[in-house]
Amino acid sequence: MTRAIMEGVVYALKDSLEIFKELDVKVDRIVARGGGAKSTLWRQIQADIFNSEVINVEVKEEAAFGAALLAGVGAGVYRDLQEAVEEAVKVKGAKYPHPERVEIYEHYYRNVYRRLYPLLKRYFRLL
Repeated sequence: MTRAIMEGVVYALKDSLEIFKELDVKVDRIVARGGGAKSTLWRQIQADIFNSEVINVEVKEEAAFGAALLAGVGAGVYRDLQEAVEEAVKVKGAKYPHPERVEIYEHYYRNVYRRLYPLLKRYFRLL
């Protein structure tokens, strides 16, 4: 049951990535953050459903760290935000998609998940 919930959440996130693709927004990599990023299973499910590398980084306090990077750019320590991130953000680990799982997840995403929302939409109002 827990895995099904995790997969459903990632399918919902995949919907957002699909919108980015439709808008020609290039997504180079996916960074997992927060408590869920500690779970290797959670990151693997994301890698398989997104069909993309999913990394986690060593940063613990994202908001404060981001503010410090922006301040570094403003103070001239870094040329721009790209350089700040390249210099300061260290990758802690990565999960890569398993092709056989990607194929299965993509099948269920396209043929089940994407078809359910329009069918259930009218019932959401009742909830």
